[in-house]
Amino acid sequence: MSQDNLSQEDIDALLAGGVPSGPTKPAEVSPVAKSDQIQDYEEQTKSYAVAKPLQFSPLVAPSKKEKMSHNIDLILDVNVELSAELGRKTMMIKDILELGSGSILELNKLAGEPVDLLVNNKLLARGEVVVINENFGIRIIDIVGPEQRIKNLK
Repeated sequence: MSQDNLSQEDIDALLAGGVPSGPTKPAEVSPVAKSDQIQDYEEQTKSYAVAKPLQFSPLVAPSKKEKMSHNIDLILDVNVELSAELGRKTMMIKDILELGSGSILELNKLAGEPVDLLVNNKLLARGEVVVINENFGIRIIDIVGPEQRIKNLK
């Protein structure tokens, strides 16, 4: 077999798991001639690729702290809408058009009741209104648990 071209017989032999025609196992000959033929055979078969099993390094599970840090990194740039809801009121459009400066709206919550803290219009926590340096803020007093959040989805 030449180094550049394979004959169809060589291809068939390779696909069958054998070796191409050419030097084959020598017939019963003298030990000196036999070793020369084996060396020729080995030199020609050196050019064939040999498949070796893959070896992977062992997988190491990341610690919980690494997982949490990695997972939070995925959403650091996500914009969310945070809003505080003092209460709600349903009104007709004609009543909204009659509102003006100094109008009073009666909300569905009483004074002193906790305000709802919403993230993307989903209830996340409840808090109380505080005033800090003439600015309003919310002190969180209760974070809504998973069960309550599921109820609010329905």
